[in-house]
Amino acid sequence: MHDSQEAVPARRIVVTTPEHVELRFETAGIGSRVGAQLIDTLVLLLINAALTLAWLLAFELVPGEAAAWMEDTAAAVAILALAAVNGGYFLIGEYATGGRTIGKRAMGLRVIQDNGRPLSFLAAVIRNLLRVIDTLPMLYVVGAIVSFLHPHDKRLGDLAAGTVVVYDVGGAKRRTKRMEKQLAAWAPFFPELTLEPWARERVNEEEWAPLAAFAERLPYLSPGRAEELARGLVELLAPKLELADRWTEALEAEAAAREALRQGTPPPASGASQARGRSVPVAWALAIYAELRTDWELPQGAGGGA
Repeated sequence: MHDSQEAVPARRIVVTTPEHVELRFETAGIGSRVGAQLIDTLVLLLINAALTLAWLLAFELVPGEAAAWMEDTAAAVAILALAAVNGGYFLIGEYATGGRTIGKRAMGLRVIQDNGRPLSFLAAVIRNLLRVIDTLPMLYVVGAIVSFLHPHDKRLGDLAAGTVVVYDVGGAKRRTKRMEKQLAAWAPFFPELTLEPWARERVNEEEWAPLAAFAERLPYLSPGRAEELARGLVELLAPKLELADRWTEALEAEAAAREALRQGTPPPASGASQARGRSVPVAWALAIYAELRTDWELPQGAGGGA
């Protein structure tokens, strides 16, 4: 059902080389890219602080006449130097390291071209020139919105340059470990689900993609938003998986638990998840994800080299 030549799940790309070798990549979601960007921003702050401190120390140590000259010209030189460092960090960092800045390396990500080849210098220039627009109006709001809506998580710079950010093999392994930890933390609150093969076949790519995105982005969502998204996903998938009746019962049990908590009486056992601060919709969404992921997730280590 998931032959790569028939259907490629969203957030995965398959590239066929001239030698007819298929390379499979999993595109990096907004959560991992935000993490990489935060690390790179911290690195840049440290570099800027070091350069500023070095300039101030040099200004204090030079003789008086030289200091007078520096007072007239050093500010302009310092501004140009800082602009070059901040502008060149991503360009040089990505092109010279196979698409990995320090932040991307830490998060197990890399930038490649759409054809699976390593990032070219021209592509690196284009995607980083467009970074100015992606950062508008602040904190990469435009880039985050475009990336969230694009099936391969591309920002404007990626669209213009023909590039995509993917998990490398090591990054895929780390992502899998993070997901396993998240599922293990929620597992005690999962409903007992047994999905028949014919029911699993009903779930298509358009339904799996938002479920997988929800599971990955859950740590970055507020509790209210997470519950809202989870409820919509379960309401979409439960009828297809023949779980509609059980889902209704779970909601009724959750409502009873909330009412019991409001009145100060012990909640029913079926409402234990809600009573212990765990969202029933989120638990259901993750349980369905855990059951279906073996049908859709790429095999471990299938991320292909670039």
